Amino acid sequence: MTHLSPDTARSSLLAAPRGIIALAAAAALLTVASLRTPVPATPGPPPIGTGSPVALERQVRNLEAFARLYGWVRWFHPSDEASAIDWDRFAVLGAERVRDVADDTSLRAVLDGLFLPIAPTVRLHAPGERPEDLSPAPPPASQWKTIAWQHLGMGQGQPPYLSARLNRPRRESRSEMAAGFGTIAQAVPATELRGKRVRLRAAVRAEVEGEGNQAQVWLRVDRPGGTMGFFDNMQDRPIRTPRWAEHEIVGEVAEDAERVVFGCFLTGRGSVWVDAVELAVEAGGEWRTVPIANGDFEAGEEPTGWRAQAPGYVFEVEREAPFAGRSALRIHDDSVERDEPLFAAAPALGDAHEGELVRGLLAHVPLAVPGDEKSTWPPASPDLARLQAELAAIDPARWSGDDWRVRVAAAVIAWNAFQHFYPYFDVVSVDWGAELPKTILGALTASDRRESLDSLRALVAAAQDGHGSVFDPSLGKDHAALPAALDVVEGKVVVVTPEGESPLRRGDVLLEIDGEDVDALLDAAVEARSGSPQWRRHSALWGLGVGPVSQPARVRVERDGETRELTVTRGQAPDPRRDLEPAAELGEGVLYVDLTRLEREALQGELRRLPGFRAVIFDMRGYPSGGAEAALQHLTDTPLQSAIWQVPQVIHPDHAAPAGWDTSGRWTLPPAEPRFRGKVAFLTGPLAISYAESVMGVVEAYGLGEIVGSTTAGTNGNINRVSLPGGYRLIFTGMRVLKHDGSRHHLVGIAPTVPVKRTLAGFRAGRDEELEAALRVVGAASP
Repeated sequence: MTHLSPDTARSSLLAAPRGIIALAAAAALLTVASLRTPVPATPGPPPIGTGSPVALERQVRNLEAFARLYGWVRWFHPSDEASAIDWDRFAVLGAERVRDVADDTSLRAVLDGLFLPIAPTVRLHAPGERPEDLSPAPPPASQWKTIAWQHLGMGQGQPPYLSARLNRPRRESRSEMAAGFGTIAQAVPATELRGKRVRLRAAVRAEVEGEGNQAQVWLRVDRPGGTMGFFDNMQDRPIRTPRWAEHEIVGEVAEDAERVVFGCFLTGRGSVWVDAVELAVEAGGEWRTVPIANGDFEAGEEPTGWRAQAPGYVFEVEREAPFAGRSALRIHDDSVERDEPLFAAAPALGDAHEGELVRGLLAHVPLAVPGDEKSTWPPASPDLARLQAELAAIDPARWSGDDWRVRVAAAVIAWNAFQHFYPYFDVVSVDWGAELPKTILGALTASDRRESLDSLRALVAAAQDGHGSVFDPSLGKDHAALPAALDVVEGKVVVVTPEGESPLRRGDVLLEIDGEDVDALLDAAVEARSGSPQWRRHSALWGLGVGPVSQPARVRVERDGETRELTVTRGQAPDPRRDLEPAAELGEGVLYVDLTRLEREALQGELRRLPGFRAVIFDMRGYPSGGAEAALQHLTDTPLQSAIWQVPQVIHPDHAAPAGWDTSGRWTLPPAEPRFRGKVAFLTGPLAISYAESVMGVVEAYGLGEIVGSTTAGTNGNINRVSLPGGYRLIFTGMRVLKHDGSRHHLVGIAPTVPVKRTLAGFRAGRDEELEAALRVVGAASP
């Protein structure tokens, strides 16, 4: 994820997996399988598959028409009624209403019944038919203001992405760079907890309204080298109730764990109260309390003992109605009401979108309507109350991806998110319109939430977005991968580093996993991923061999020219460079600094040592830990700027050319002391994505050192997060990033000035051939 300021870049989001790399790896595990019992599906129409192929084709056509109209009205028709409804519930209701209509005449009538109560000026019509305006004449124009949508990307209340209606107030964070969630965090050493179960309990209540606003308790186990063990942040069971309730997370602490980290956070806007936080460890069949700091928030007016800091959020100890004792902690956003335009361009009265829903049925959707302080024109129809009652009767707590209506609703929203807000359709080769019926068909014919997830993943893969991912937090929690870091060398899947007592060895070539050909497994995993070829192939390795933790994996490997059958226990893949310290002197005056493993304070300490060396090698073969751009400031006498980051200004649907681009978030990095004037090399490769590419883009543009290794992922720009019905989570790139010279970065990446091809012989000999090449570049021998 590109961070819009150095301060934001340095922030450590303790409540989440570390960086986009960890998020993608976690998603790879979460999307494989599930042993959880699904939430029961709500009753609905008869299941798919009982009718003829013609009937199924009709159903897809009906839902495709609904999906297109849904996107146009939800994000571009500015009536007060459309802005006030629950659009997730509307998607579920609409899917049920339109699926089984018999013909286009009936489809038009059903769509009118759904949309006219919230968008009374929308008109459906046949080709060649003039849409008739049946709205009553409004009062004189002098009494009205123009109400129209403006979008800075897909806005969900937090910069840099904001959506607002012209001449309507909106809530917006006071902080220029809000974090997106406000979290409290605390950590305890894991030494006495290793190999045991721990339990986190906390009393929480939340006052939140609107999509994406919720509270969550979280627990994470940190292992060596920045790898993550157990992690649960209640993403599949968020807290939205204003009543106090106790919540619990139980997880296993790995045998090599370094610390257990835990806390609670608020996502988006609203308030959350936290009290009675307790950590316990299971010993002898009983739970024993683990000492933590200020779990009851009784130690004064500040949340002493907790890390409680996030731009855009306020943390206050309050004495009003705690869960227990005298005090509780309140986390709330610092948003204020604003009414100024987001940017200059906006639709005018009379502007409308004319689009085809399906062949033979068009829609006329006004993009601006008149309004005063109280309402938009024309006034709501009597059918609005009926629609609101129907939506209120739908219970999201019972939603599951095992319900076809919920699956279709998720598909509709996911497709539309890309259709209107993905900034790279001008450079990716995809017929996005053709992806809609395919995704709807996948949602209809899926047998369960897992098959539906596969369909959503295929949709995201078609967008060619390295950030693009969709996952289901309820799936795969009892699953794990092979206990080895894997890589592709000379076209073969090889073991880079085995974990613990695994029978796998460095340099083993994987041939089969549980009886399936590894090359075929990898090809299928690559097909399901999104982004550039180099990113897809290397990130797909995370999911190879995933299965139930309780079920050992049977693998066939080639070692020393012989084939061996092995049985391995599934677990956590280790850091592939754990044998090399994150900062090391490599002899002959060369300092090695791993920007992907050093935290900010440790990195600053290494940078202060630079004058004592004649050369430095910075390792950026993954995602930085934080503050990596600070290294660049010691390599320059003049200020540096990042690449061009552009948030689209959207006022028209269907990824029409943006009205403009907001470029206000660019980094400016002043020179810093001590100034280093020796030789510099940067190691990089396909797992350097997003924030890593922001850093490497500066290296490339200003020639700050030789770039050694292979091409980076070719994906940059802050991500958008979208919660979908059924508990699915979607992320995609929300802004466009160009290189310093204005040329394309997406799917191109940053190429090395010194390319390196690794070899199987090198791997098996324990050599880091990329590091060896970097040492040659700076004029040093291999250690």
